[in-house]
Amino acid sequence: MNSYGSTTNININGWIKRVEPSLQLVQQLKQTIPQKQYVFYAKNNIWYETLSKLAENRTIYQQEWSDILSLFGLNEFTEASISQLKQQE
Repeated sequence: MNSYGSTTNININGWIKRVEPSLQLVQQLKQTIPQKQYVFYAKNNIWYETLSKLAENRTIYQQEWSDILSLFGLNEFTEASISQLKQQE
């Protein structure tokens, strides 16, 4: 049982701004294996893709996953399971 109790629903709200990748970023991504693309997304401040790529490959890049969570003060979630969120209708 977590500290929130078993019946607590946690809601998170936010926004995502669509950013067109630069031609340079597109070329870098094409030349990089999918598992390492997070590096170029991070260098271009495209955080949704950075986190998504790292989350998909966090067993391979455990230190990088831990480091990115630390940047946002989320160290306690390094070993937490990841659930696919359902889109609200």
